[in-house]
Amino acid sequence: MSSTSIIEELSRLLVNKDLLFAGVNIQKDLELLRKGYGLEIKSYLELSELAAQIVHHPPQPQMFNQALKFCTYSIRGLASEILSQPLRPRPLCVAEADWSGSTLTEEQIEYATGDAYFTYKIAKKLLINIGLKY
Repeated sequence: MSSTSIIEELSRLLVNKDLLFAGVNIQKDLELLRKGYGLEIKSYLELSELAAQIVHHPPQPQMFNQALKFCTYSIRGLASEILSQPLRPRPLCVAEADWSGSTLTEEQIEYATGDAYFTYKIAKKLLINIGLKY
């Protein structure tokens, strides 16, 4: 599949108003998708903001987001706080790897899929907690 057709298919998915895309520090990702590929997401949820409202305390100051001017959780922090399931830290070789390349290492794929899975579980639990369908 060519990169153009992948972007077209992804665009159709991202504009579906029936889907909610959740993430931590999601504004940065939205900006990258918009500027880099011309992609817009219609429905999204910043998990840090919702989590802080539900647990009634903000995350630790070391997670301060300069762009958003508030503290944010990490996926690992939310997994521990919301799911009571601490995740192992991301190895430095994965955290500092080139994520913009055309291929990812097996470790990068493993952590990306883990992050996506836990993002789903966290979003589901938070949405249920405030009485919304997921």
